[in-house]
Amino acid sequence: MSGRRMPSPSGDYWEPSVEGAEVPPPEGKRVPFGWSAYAVPAAGTGNSAQWIWNRAAEIRGESVRLRMTVALDAREDKVVECYLLSSCRVLGSLDIRFSFPMQIYELPLSLSDAAAAVREGVGFRMVKGEEPLWLFRETGEPGEVLLRPHLYVPGAAAADLEEAFLGRFASLASLQPFGWMEGCVLDGLSALEEATGEERFKAAKRKHLALFLPDGNRLTYEDPRTRPSDGTYYGIEATLPVAAIAEEFPSSAALEEATAFFDRLTDTDGVIMDGDTLSAEGCYTVAYPLAVLAACRHDPALAASAVRQLEARRERLWLGDDLHLRWSTDGVRTFRNWARAYVWYLLGLVKTVSVLSRSNMLTAEALEPWKDEFVRSARIAMRYVSDDGLWYSFLDDPASGPETSGSAGIAAALAIGCRERLLEADARGIAFLAYRTLMRYVTPDGLLTGCAQSNKNGEPLQREGYRVIFQMGMGLLGQLAAERIRGKRT
Repeated sequence: MSGRRMPSPSGDYWEPSVEGAEVPPPEGKRVPFGWSAYAVPAAGTGNSAQWIWNRAAEIRGESVRLRMTVALDAREDKVVECYLLSSCRVLGSLDIRFSFPMQIYELPLSLSDAAAAVREGVGFRMVKGEEPLWLFRETGEPGEVLLRPHLYVPGAAAADLEEAFLGRFASLASLQPFGWMEGCVLDGLSALEEATGEERFKAAKRKHLALFLPDGNRLTYEDPRTRPSDGTYYGIEATLPVAAIAEEFPSSAALEEATAFFDRLTDTDGVIMDGDTLSAEGCYTVAYPLAVLAACRHDPALAASAVRQLEARRERLWLGDDLHLRWSTDGVRTFRNWARAYVWYLLGLVKTVSVLSRSNMLTAEALEPWKDEFVRSARIAMRYVSDDGLWYSFLDDPASGPETSGSAGIAAALAIGCRERLLEADARGIAFLAYRTLMRYVTPDGLLTGCAQSNKNGEPLQREGYRVIFQMGMGLLGQLAAERIRGKRT
């Protein structure tokens, strides 16, 4: 595969041959989908991984990017230094903090550095990090280069960023670990399929689901620590894909397991929570899938349970006009006014209300308080929007910086609320201003940048401005894009 070059309308992808350390994954972990991986050894070992093209450099263009994709969960800060093999000149470093499988990292290169990389080859050594970093070497889809090692050379013509995003989103490049991350992507694909009627979104959704449900029944996937979790759900964040599974496989055994899982986690007050923690995620990852299951099965008990999850979170996650991500049974609340907490709360509310309204299992009177709660919460979020239509990582803390995934999710919820006739036109204006601004964060080949990292290391990582490429954020942006397309047709 040395020197393989894959042309694309948005540019070229130059794939190297990879020489990586033969380091077995830690016991109990598994590389997703049976794909092959290699490791950059831990700092201080004196070992490295290498990419070799062995071809003449013919690179033209600007903003060349060297990219790699993580294969196993990593729970530490790592720094990987990239250097030329012949001259040993350092090209730059990749700052990799608490990464997850399918996460893409890129190092921008000048045209001359990119040419030298292809001519000499590139080595990778970890200069910070106590554990190896596992990266994908090969994937099961020959046409999907984004998750394999490559040098991306943008095309000469200016990219249509909206179409680049939609095209990249409708592929396996938008894959995420099963659970809340992949659920956002599946919901985005479903929304775009419904809004456009285009087969590419439906086909992509089916390809995604086929990797996690090979037979349409039994789940095959890894939990957030890349430990096998086949046939079950690792926690309440894992159940968001249930909504998409119900659409595609209404008789799947995975749905039966979901209802059994919800039953096991329901306390005597009818609240579904993990251990001693109640989270805003549950509005979206529990209440919404419950509503979808209720509608599919015409089950009023599931509909009532969906509403109960919203009720518990409204009661426990708010202090005045401040929303928190988590509440613990000891009364402690954390992540006050975090952008993605608003995403989970608002999307969960508006989608649950929308599904239940159409199912006719609950009366209009029963749903009215939740419509009011959505409007109240949305209006609070709208107070914090910046002049360019984005929200900060923590809404009331400008120092935490603009954050694209939270902005896409809040804006999507506002746009859905307008379509459901819950919000006025000003909310639609804010949502679509956010969309236009978010397009500035899309790479020429359609990846969303500017996202806060997954929440595995507490509030500091979310506050200090660290930003990544994040396909989950693409899922939220896909939902917003679907509403914008709908809006153009009305």
